[in-house]
Amino acid sequence: MISEYDPFIVVPLGVVNQSSPFSPQFGDYAVVIVGDKLYPALVGDAGPRYKTGEGSLRLSREINPKAGPYSRPVSDLKVSYLIFPGSAEPEAGPPDYKKLTDKCRELLNEIGGMGKEFKLHQWEDLLAPKPPPSPKPETGGAAETSADKRKKEEAPGNKPAIAPASPQAPSAPSAAKSAA
Repeated sequence: MISEYDPFIVVPLGVVNQSSPFSPQFGDYAVVIVGDKLYPALVGDAGPRYKTGEGSLRLSREINPKAGPYSRPVSDLKVSYLIFPGSAEPEAGPPDYKKLTDKCRELLNEIGGMGKEFKLHQWEDLLAPKPPPSPKPETGGAAETSADKRKKEEAPGNKPAIAPASPQAPSAPSAAKSAA
């Protein structure tokens, strides 16, 4: 996992990967709760046995944009970790952010759901290839102007066949008058 790109938490080394079914394992799903915001995350690293409450740089900066290697996102006890032991995917691989959010929502619903005032964050994949820029429209753009229509109509092969002029027959009302 990459600290700048992936949302993960760090748990004490003495807690992770123990034989207990309640011990978090690398890759387990977690939700970081800060106020009314819920951040989906993974158990991604282990740190000192005496220290709890670390997260990746990506997670920290989402909580507080001023966070960095030497500046904590939060200094008070306002952050909670909710870890779902045994929830790791069988195959390790790069995080799928949509799946991360969906799975965390599912796990939260299994324990009673979230209140209406809480929002589950959706992470953007910063490493995903960006779609190519759309081509610039040519002069006139995609919309056809009246001048464009006129040019098309005047182009050779696009002219409508013109019927030869014929003397006009008197209209029906005129013919009725002359008969009277």
